[in-house]
Amino acid sequence: MNCRSVSTVFLVFVLALTIVVPAFGSAFGQGAEAMQTTQATQSGETTYPWTMTGHNYQRTFYTDSPAPNTSNLLWKANMNDTPAFGPIIAEGKVFQGTLNTGDIFAWDENNGELLWTRHLNNTVQGVTYFKGKVYCSGGTLPHDPDTQDTGDLWLCLNATTGETIWTYHIPERLMLKPGQVGAVISDVTVYENRAYVRVKDGYVILNPDTGEVILEWLDGYGDFSRCPSFYEGDIFGIYNYTQVYRADTQTQEIKWISPPVFASPIDAVNDIWGFMLVSLSGDQAYVPADLAGGQSGRSNQNSVYLLNARTGNISWKFVAGGQVNSIAVAYNRIFFGSTDGYFYCLDKFVEYTPYWKFKTDGAILEDAAVADGKVYFGSFDSYVYCLNITNGDLVWKYKTEGPVTGNAAIADGKLYISSNDKHLYCFGPPPPRQGSNISLSSPSRITIGESVLISGKLTDQAGVGIGGANVTLKFRVFPMTEWTDLIIVTTANDGSYTYTWTPPYEGYYYEISGVYTGDAYEPSYAESTVKVAASPEIPQYLIFASITGAIASIAAAICIIAFWYRSTRKGPQKSGGDRN
Repeated sequence: MNCRSVSTVFLVFVLALTIVVPAFGSAFGQGAEAMQTTQATQSGETTYPWTMTGHNYQRTFYTDSPAPNTSNLLWKANMNDTPAFGPIIAEGKVFQGTLNTGDIFAWDENNGELLWTRHLNNTVQGVTYFKGKVYCSGGTLPHDPDTQDTGDLWLCLNATTGETIWTYHIPERLMLKPGQVGAVISDVTVYENRAYVRVKDGYVILNPDTGEVILEWLDGYGDFSRCPSFYEGDIFGIYNYTQVYRADTQTQEIKWISPPVFASPIDAVNDIWGFMLVSLSGDQAYVPADLAGGQSGRSNQNSVYLLNARTGNISWKFVAGGQVNSIAVAYNRIFFGSTDGYFYCLDKFVEYTPYWKFKTDGAILEDAAVADGKVYFGSFDSYVYCLNITNGDLVWKYKTEGPVTGNAAIADGKLYISSNDKHLYCFGPPPPRQGSNISLSSPSRITIGESVLISGKLTDQAGVGIGGANVTLKFRVFPMTEWTDLIIVTTANDGSYTYTWTPPYEGYYYEISGVYTGDAYEPSYAESTVKVAASPEIPQYLIFASITGAIASIAAAICIIAFWYRSTRKGPQKSGGDRN
């Protein structure tokens, strides 16, 4: 091999190195960068309205709506006064009146945003919704809590704006006590396009759109019921303070009057707070009664009667340990609370020992609501209760800041109930979890003894940072060991997080991961890789330069040796003059 050949080979070899080595280094660098930072992503109408007391005309307090399985509080709203009866829910709104200040509120049913409020100057009492309108009571004079005055007005409001559509002023001759007690504590009920307003000795029936009087139906009907019940075109109520009746709504013909279910007549003026309701289910009519022996004319309705809804005959009577105000009917059972602190469940057909009864630490005076295999009610012990209807087991309870004096209502999977702490509570499932994104980065290489700065960010699907969330950092020696928890870090307001960590061993690749598994968002995961070297590593360009220089030196030495070898083989040349 001559020197020119060796030089040519050398130049080709050096040229190849200038292409291959940087390319190899570049490919390796891109691979490390790809492992260094990674990011992964894990994932105005009311459908089931509750528009009146008892949910429907039969006053069964049952709805087909789903109902909450947990005590998750979605929102609560301040009313600044004691609630009057329970809320109603329609048009995506919740309506509730107050007892003393005479205010009525409308909130968004999903988030509790106040939509409108009206001051009606006196007890609002029960609220009813019908075809875009809200019906309630009010007064020309403020409410007097000492005399328990009630208002003398019935109003129809626009459900969207709260503006008055019409007003009906109770004539003095139809007031319970002129000048003091106006409206009987009750609700307006709109049935077959007629609005039934309870007054002394009966009802005034109004046009629900204009407030014009259609009919005065008196003679003792409706004396003590909070509001009438309706079934098959007939009205059910209380006759002459002692009996239950059934009558045709068009002709006012009495179909039957039951035997007395009250031991003695009640003074309607002094006992205007009677909350008696007739609950209907097929041929059964249930009524809390036995109104006798109450102090100062107050009711002592500690019994539940089952009447035949076709004949009015009494089928059986169950005696509770205290006053009963309303009865829910569902799943072939009846449900009711009592002032003895017990909540009862009985067979709807047969009188015998209750299926079950549940003890609370306070009186139960207000209406229960039944839905989705559960029953909901409040107690004077300040708790809201949810029970399994099959066995009476407690599903959940929630403590408010005062006796629960509001009725329960269920709509669109949510429970609405008010407390004497002057708040309306809304319970329901938390909103569906959004997806989350988490990123994590770290240096690709460090030397043993150096620290790794781990950083990243947790965001929602829109890229907005999720602050105050917990992210679990883990590590493992790749690929030999299992993941080990490193620390739980809390994200800053913008969703970012940092942590400084010193790996314990040299000469290994470490995988570092960040995991989010919170309740508000779907889980997400990200990881990064770092190599821990024994000593500082030489930059790649210096390695390349050293290798290239060494090869060049070797090649130069080969050329010199080759030249020397060729020169010594030829030796000195003889001149032609020395030949003979």
